[in-house]
Formats: sequence, C-alpha cells, structure tokens
Amino acid sequence: MNILMVFPFVTGKGGMETVITRILKNNTTSNNFRLFLPGGSVDEDWLEGISDKVICHHKRNALSN
Repeated sequence: MNILMVFPFVTGKGGMETVITRILKNNTTSNNFRLFLPGGSVDEDWLEGISDKVICHHKRNALSN
C-alpha cells in the first residue's frame, strides 16, 4: 500500500521530524511511505538519509503559493 504523509510545514528541529524520520527509515512493512512537505522546512538537515522518500520540500513552490 502506498501511504503519503502530508505535513504543511515543519521547522526541522522538533519531535515531529524525529517521528517522520523513524517511520521512513525503519519501515519493515510492505507499505510504501512517502513524505510531502508543500511548505518546506526551515532546517533541511533532518532530510538527509530520507531524501529519496521526500516528494517536495521546497519553501517556495506553486502548490504552497
């Protein structure tokens, strides 16, 4: 099953980012998780190692506008 997680905006330094990273890195199910961040993230360092599962993480894009 494909599962898209959508979060409008994250700072990059909180607990939500930790949970998202754990879900994407430690998925042992047959589910295919992807992350969509239309509003981006202030600090994008936390996206390292999961960037192949992130659909959009730009601060300024047509959808966020």
